[in-house]
Amino acid sequence: MSRHVWSWGLGMLMLVLGMGNLGIMASPPLSTAVVERVVDGDTLRVIMDGQSELVRLIGVDTPESKPNQKAIRDARRQGIPLKAVIRSGIVATQFTQQQVKPGDTIRLAYDRQERDRYHRLLAYVYTDNGKMLNATLLEHGMATPMPIAPNTRYRAWFASLHKP
Repeated sequence: MSRHVWSWGLGMLMLVLGMGNLGIMASPPLSTAVVERVVDGDTLRVIMDGQSELVRLIGVDTPESKPNQKAIRDARRQGIPLKAVIRSGIVATQFTQQQVKPGDTIRLAYDRQERDRYHRLLAYVYTDNGKMLNATLLEHGMATPMPIAPNTRYRAWFASLHKP
């Protein structure tokens, strides 16, 4: 039995049972991947079907962990020093590293758009404990909701989880 068929079957079982964070019904995982490394708080590098892929978590945004244009914009928008943004980004990256480690098997569920303009896979990431990493980041105050159409399946749920 192929990995995709098995993952689809597992995903359908999760959908029927309503598994996921806080009892929210999970979308069916469509792919299985192995974590290669955590790039930053909201991006992973994984091995999927023998290929290395970047995965960007849908619907959430963690602070930048390195100085760049986005970090500068975020610092100005929030009225805080750039160093504070970077420190928060490092904390978010470390938190994600605690949730998923190299060699861990994860499940990826997609929304309407599979890739972004940078060719990263866009996914809801389910860890081996069945929880959605995207939601876990919000629950622990490591991320803010960032709904980008058309990938807005969990917009309201993510907004309710956000802890400023």
